[in-house]
Amino acid sequence: MARQFTTFLSILFLCVMSVSGCGTKNDETIGFSYNAKMVFEEREDGWVYISSYEHYVDLDEFFYDYDAYNFKYQYVEGYDLLILDEEGNIVDKATTILPYMAVKPEAGNDSRAIGDYISNNKVEDFITEEQIRDLTFEYFDKSDVLRMFNNTIAAEFQTEGKYKNLQMFHMLQSDVVNNYKWQAAYYNCYGNIVVFKIELIYVDNSNNEIHLSDLVDSKTATAEQKEIYDKYKEVERTVLAKNSFSDGKVKSNLELGGVKFGQLNALLDRYERGEY
Repeated sequence: MARQFTTFLSILFLCVMSVSGCGTKNDETIGFSYNAKMVFEEREDGWVYISSYEHYVDLDEFFYDYDAYNFKYQYVEGYDLLILDEEGNIVDKATTILPYMAVKPEAGNDSRAIGDYISNNKVEDFITEEQIRDLTFEYFDKSDVLRMFNNTIAAEFQTEGKYKNLQMFHMLQSDVVNNYKWQAAYYNCYGNIVVFKIELIYVDNSNNEIHLSDLVDSKTATAEQKEIYDKYKEVERTVLAKNSFSDGKVKSNLELGGVKFGQLNALLDRYERGEY
């Protein structure tokens, strides 16, 4: 039991560290100690692939991370944090704040492999397939990693944003009221909200969930539901454009199709205050 508990604490520490990197620092009165670049690509069913690169100039150190995060579902089967004993046996599982691919052992190995290559070789420029020919990936597509890394190198460095103490990524849900709930998730890099996704989720009496975005995509949403969707997409755009959760808030008494936006405002307020 002691071995299992020790391993659990170690994994918990790694999990906490995974949400406190690109977007945070301890003291908001001083600047970041590194420069950062990132690019992302939205893919199927809520998955967003993110490539981030950091250069710690004073230390002449480099950090690179390639991963994918799901901003649509709070839980995706198979994306559990595995808790191992000292012999490497799975003794338990835990859920993460939101699903991300690196919790899969093979994906985590791939992410570390490319990250170690960039760090150990102090890579500052584009790389070719020939340069990483000796890297073996179990889960990620090597050509995709290569393409996204080079796109990241070509990107401009991030300017410092205001959310210096905000976790790198998070997802919040409101309580279920009148058979629906709000969900809001973000990704923060260098103090900037670079990905922000809202979902309105209908919940029936058997706890089955239907995402309004799926109804819109399948063209089965009613006119009122489409209006709700358009309104919260406007909130997403405002938060991203102004890098401000509070600026995304709508009128507190706004109600469309029986759905109250005040609950969404409450999630935005929690993020603005750094409350999870």
